[in-house]
Amino acid sequence: MFSAARVIVPIVWVGFIAALAYAGYVNELLKDAVAPWHRGILLMGFIIGAGATSRHLAKIADQRFRIRKQTRR
Repeated sequence: MFSAARVIVPIVWVGFIAALAYAGYVNELLKDAVAPWHRGILLMGFIIGAGATSRHLAKIADQRFRIRKQTRR
């Protein structure tokens, strides 16, 4: 049976993994331009931001799914 949660969870995970890959790519691009200490801070901030964004999207999707589920009854 089709479930919105079964679709949303993998999409959020793929988005999170894509954000981590992008963070690694940007880290390599900044290797010559920024000091290692600052690159590490930027990388940690981007990873925390990607995690917060994916969690927020999952929470919104879960709330919308619950609202739709309640109105169907």
